[in-house]
Amino acid sequence: MDDYDQNKHFEFGTDNPTLMEKPFWKYMVCNPHLGAYDARKENNGDFVDDSNAWRPTWCFARFGATQTYLPDGRLIHIGGEHEDCYDSDFQIYNDVVVIRNPRMVRAHYMYSLPVPSNFPVETKQNAASLEPEILGTSRPEDVTIYGYPEHVFPPTDFHTATYVKNSDDEEDFIYIIGGLGYLNSSHRRETHVYRLGLSDFRIHRMKTTGIGPLGCTERHRAALKIVGGRKMIEICLKDHQCYRLDVETVVWDTISD
Repeated sequence: MDDYDQNKHFEFGTDNPTLMEKPFWKYMVCNPHLGAYDARKENNGDFVDDSNAWRPTWCFARFGATQTYLPDGRLIHIGGEHEDCYDSDFQIYNDVVVIRNPRMVRAHYMYSLPVPSNFPVETKQNAASLEPEILGTSRPEDVTIYGYPEHVFPPTDFHTATYVKNSDDEEDFIYIIGGLGYLNSSHRRETHVYRLGLSDFRIHRMKTTGIGPLGCTERHRAALKIVGGRKMIEICLKDHQCYRLDVETVVWDTISD
């Protein structure tokens, strides 16, 4: 890639959102089977002349990301991490990647994500192929990447992303709940709730009240429910404790057995 040296590393956005027009990043989105090591090897071999080799290479093969398939056919990919903390390519991301016209593409064997249940195609792998697949694209023109300042949306992984249409004004949102983040992240102390607007891709943190989950809310399940005529996002943690968030009032409550 011509811009590899210029754009090989992660960076935060400066606005909410920031359009990240970086061809190398889009190349990686279109080649999710490539890990960060693969990208470096593909672009500069043995890395001998790379003074920044210790910094992670931007990568789209990630653990703990979410994919949300929208009614209009767009796929929204949020955050996630590449590698683990012991690896020089470890990075937790805070970007939003929008993919138009998604289809099944080749994936990295360690980082394939489940296909959203509402995606309207047969998703079984080709029995003749041992290669994993992921919902994505091979067309850079179908990729838009948004970045955010760290104080607006911190690096987030192992969260949930729930699509909600506002019945009052027909606005569409994704509610991003929880996450793990880095060791010093406030994700470890409290459960963040963010709302991503799907018309302008601005992210806002929601100030919740009530009795909700504490920090380290990660690897949980979330689903939109209608309870008493109100839209609620129900989440269940690994310890089977469940909570309900009122979408309109942003008030948490526990769900009793």
